[in-house]
Amino acid sequence: MTTAEENFLLLEKIDADRQFLLLALQSNPALLARADARVREWFCAVPPGLTFPPGGGLPPTGVK
Repeated sequence: MTTAEENFLLLEKIDADRQFLLLALQSNPALLARADARVREWFCAVPPGLTFPPGGGLPPTGVK
């Protein structure tokens, strides 16, 4: 069983990985063009500014 802190650290890691992939795909459109349709849909649907603030806490309310 994981604790809330472990879950939050995992979410931060996932967010960092997502940011890296978004940056890679934004800087190389050919890479995104060759990606699976589900990957393109997933990455194009995520607002790039949605992240977890450093030091903990939840994203500000009203962020979609």
